[in-house]
Amino acid sequence: MKELKYCKKIKQEVGTFSELIDSYCLKMNQEFAKRMNQLVEDIAAGENLDPKMLKSKYIKSQSSKSISTISEETPEELNSEEFNGELLEVIKINNITYYYEKKALGNVYNNSSKIVGVYKDNKVILNEE
Repeated sequence: MKELKYCKKIKQEVGTFSELIDSYCLKMNQEFAKRMNQLVEDIAAGENLDPKMLKSKYIKSQSSKSISTISEETPEELNSEEFNGELLEVIKINNITYYYEKKALGNVYNNSSKIVGVYKDNKVILNEE
């Protein structure tokens, strides 16, 4: 049976609206990251502290390829990283926590920062093991 004309138009509009929301969220995250970095630098200046140390201790940093969290054991490795504002979404499937990039063809990660799937059409699709 052929799909209804207006049903198809609604799906297209929802897709377009979803992309617009994703772009606004990305811009909002970037603005948040800038403000967060400025706040940490202002606090460091006011309290005579090292801003890199504060960022490494209190701000979780992640790159687009892996999930990294701040830990006490590796501050020298993390001092050069800046908070980039790209926050990952969290989802639990079968009591297992996954992290994903909420964008078209975004990566899905497990707790070990390994890519285990893809985010596509507003759905998390896990690779078959």
